Amino acid sequence: MEPQGSGGCPQEVTVDMTTEDRAFAALYVAQFDPMVRLAVLLVDSTAAAEDLVQDVFAKLLERFSTVDDPPAWLRVAVTNACKNERRRLGTFRRHAPRLADPTVDTDRPVDELIASLRRLPYRQRAVVVLRFYLGLSEAQIAATLDVRPGTVKSSLSRALARLRVEVAP
Repeated sequence: MEPQGSGGCPQEVTVDMTTEDRAFAALYVAQFDPMVRLAVLLVDSTAAAEDLVQDVFAKLLERFSTVDDPPAWLRVAVTNACKNERRRLGTFRRHAPRLADPTVDTDRPVDELIASLRRLPYRQRAVVVLRFYLGLSEAQIAATLDVRPGTVKSSLSRALARLRVEVAP
């Protein structure tokens, strides 16, 4: 027997959403993909990036009503989560036994620029990605990474010099 009035179609479920819930949902829809792309550039793994961004959104949901600038908060939190993930992976790689054949390169970059970007130290890499991928100003990058604007300038200068040498024709 079918539920009365369903006509074989599932009944629509209505959920009462507060204004805050709708604002968070809109932010999630607008920012999830850009934050994943940012994270992929910082951690080199789509799966890890999606997990990190999902965790950051979960943390934001807990404190959404107290955050003044949610997109900025997301950038900072995603960047920090990526830094922690790279640190964790570095520790794992130093201490874990080698499971795969070291002669097999399982992480072949498709693009020479991406390969060079991956070789940059984390701060330089983050500055380049935040500047040229997200288009942030030096002040916004400084706030995101919690460094001084001069540190952003010098990190960007060093990173670009290194990339010019590595990617030069």
